[in-house]
Amino acid sequence: MAHAAMCAGVCASPAARPSTFSCRRTVSVAGAVRLRAVRGARCHRKARGSPAVRAELPSLVPEDSADALGRFRKVMTVLYAAGGALHFPDLLGQGPISSACGTSSFSELSPLLQAVTAGWAFLGPAASFGLATGKPWGDAIVVAVASCEVVLGIDFADAMAPSPIPAPVVAAQIVSLASVFAIYLWKRSEEGAEERER
Repeated sequence: MAHAAMCAGVCASPAARPSTFSCRRTVSVAGAVRLRAVRGARCHRKARGSPAVRAELPSLVPEDSADALGRFRKVMTVLYAAGGALHFPDLLGQGPISSACGTSSFSELSPLLQAVTAGWAFLGPAASFGLATGKPWGDAIVVAVASCEVVLGIDFADAMAPSPIPAPVVAAQIVSLASVFAIYLWKRSEEGAEERER
């Protein structure tokens, strides 16, 4: 019977007999795939746990009053530099206020528009410099300019025609004022807390 089984195995067709090379190749390929999967999982775990790969988004909420004031100054530095650059050509009769009034000379503007033009042309860059260097007088210029624009935009819109201060600018200056006062109140409360702890 064993002889018959041996004969059956010998006499079987090549297609019916499993190839030793084929079996080894299958085992080899499966092992390689398994090895790559294990290595890939290990690399993924290392990358996921690596501090270099871990990215943290900056918080939208300031840590303290100093952080809030620093962020405020960075934004205002850009805006006041842009405001000064925008209105400086009006001193030569080539800016947005001059265009709105249809004039080509600073002297042809009304006294109120001349004051606004000169104020932005000189105070804009000064405020930008003070804010960029962290000077309190830069914040004071922001408060002064914002207060003037709010008053002029609300109470003197007709007197500034045909170039009144747009409503979105007035709203932005109100937000700016509220931000300055809120940050300085926050700063004072922190300083008071530190003194009480001493």
